[in-house]
Amino acid sequence: MMRSLYAGVTGMQSQQMLMDVIGSNIANVSTVGYKSARVCFADLLNQTIRGASATTNPMQIGTGVRVGAVNTLYHQGSMQASENELDLGIVGKGFIVLQDGDNRLYTRAASLSFDAEGYLVHTATGLRVLGWRAQADGTINIGTPLAALRAGQGEQMPPTASTGITFDGSFDARLADGEKLFREVTVIDGAGRGHSLVMEFTRISATQWNWNLTAQDGTAIGNGAITFDGDGKVTAGGQATVVVAMDDRTNDLPLNLDFSTILQVGGDSSVAGYQIGGMKAGNLYDVSIDEKGILYGIYDNGVTRALGQVALAIFANQEGLERKGNNLFAATMASGEADTKAAAGVGRGLFSPRSLEMSNVDLSREFVSMIISQRAFQANSRVVTTTDELLQEVVNLVR
Repeated sequence: MMRSLYAGVTGMQSQQMLMDVIGSNIANVSTVGYKSARVCFADLLNQTIRGASATTNPMQIGTGVRVGAVNTLYHQGSMQASENELDLGIVGKGFIVLQDGDNRLYTRAASLSFDAEGYLVHTATGLRVLGWRAQADGTINIGTPLAALRAGQGEQMPPTASTGITFDGSFDARLADGEKLFREVTVIDGAGRGHSLVMEFTRISATQWNWNLTAQDGTAIGNGAITFDGDGKVTAGGQATVVVAMDDRTNDLPLNLDFSTILQVGGDSSVAGYQIGGMKAGNLYDVSIDEKGILYGIYDNGVTRALGQVALAIFANQEGLERKGNNLFAATMASGEADTKAAAGVGRGLFSPRSLEMSNVDLSREFVSMIISQRAFQANSRVVTTTDELLQEVVNLVR
């Protein structure tokens, strides 16, 4: 009978732990990114009264129950739209990576913001978000080490000089020899200053147009000829190189001129020129993040450029992660090291911009589990009280 006393106690203790887990789940029903927990029971060592033989089965008596594991359930939570353009819901597997001193922590509660230094941080903890920083031209190399992502308000994009001018459209084949067309194109020097150039096209013959490029003040820059075939396509003079002289504040500006796509047809002339590669300096005034976690900077010069990409880590055994509070997890020997060798969408989840993943707690299941646990606790307490009554009867035998 003493065994039944202890078995009942183990049942009461295990059900109490189950109630603790249920209580925590229900308390976090509104916690963003929370993953519910589940208790798994296991029987204790059985006492063997008689071993097995060729003709009899073993006789064993159980000694109670224990909590074998408390597992975290990582099934997908529902998405809730957010007004914060930096919030990221995670659809599928994966965790964003946060820097905690020399350690890394992981979370699915990707409510993000910027700190005073312009770093992208986890709002609840202030920990910096890690990812791959973009190079100066906006390209992102996934093979580089993870680093804190930054997009400081007012951060400036340096100017770049124009590398050429591309002309497209068509010349009117009906124009008489000697007819002229004028087109104005603005190019940008290395200091980000704009310079207006004037391109003069002159019809020479049925198959040839001459061009003459000058500065706004009439300073000659370059000239040449473009030849067309009977189908109105360029056969010669499609490429040229000129140099625009600058003052002592910046270097002279070499330009590649491309006329190769111009056509000569029987319609109104539509030739137009566009500078290539030139960009004025710009100040960062807004940011956005897309479904692959790419952080874009929006500048007041009209340019949108990638600043970096939020990393999405996956684990061989995510159930082996250790909870650290604040919806944070740490890697353990059971989970294995984080795999951050690929971007979102490459064998892992994707981000849902301007939304957050809600708790995956199912209240109906939790209430049913609570009822079952309550009844199980009562039943185990009855084992204890009934065993006590039996022992009382034994004691009464000597009276």
